[in-house]
Amino acid sequence: MKFARIENGNVTEFPASEREWRKASNVSMRRWADCPDEVLASIGHVRVYEGSRPVTSDRAQTVRLAPNPAFNGVRWEQEWLVTDKTAEQVEAYDNRLRERIKSAAEDRIYEAFPLHAQMNLVAEMLELSEIPPAQRTGPQLKKINQARSARAAIAAIRQRSDELEAMDPIPEDPDDDRHWT
Repeated sequence: MKFARIENGNVTEFPASEREWRKASNVSMRRWADCPDEVLASIGHVRVYEGSRPVTSDRAQTVRLAPNPAFNGVRWEQEWLVTDKTAEQVEAYDNRLRERIKSAAEDRIYEAFPLHAQMNLVAEMLELSEIPPAQRTGPQLKKINQARSARAAIAAIRQRSDELEAMDPIPEDPDDDRHWT
């Protein structure tokens, strides 16, 4: 809860300091949050409420509380101020989302194929590449097929990452599994 000092219907201090209020009020309360509204008003203070936060688009708008409260006919409230972002701000927001998508893709790749496993597979494929195809054994062919499957799975994750990055608007929750299936 916030409080303001009011004189002649105008805000003179916001947020009002509880320390200063204690000095000026001589009210024996442990906390001013416990003080009845009538007592607060008698010493020139009011409770300040936050207005209802509007539904906005994080991508296209910024929202912040007004610096000073206003009386809305019922109570003192801090209103929410909504401003549209510039094209440059929207682009910067989208770029951050793209980076989050790339990071989510990387996490999915490393979860399925840890780096050490990828490195081992590359080393094995280099060794197998030196063996003529006609001379490869069943286990060697199986290993080649595993490497191809891994490469295809990684390619699918990267392709989905590219698709998500190209969407308009870009999904704001890139870690959500529903975007990757």
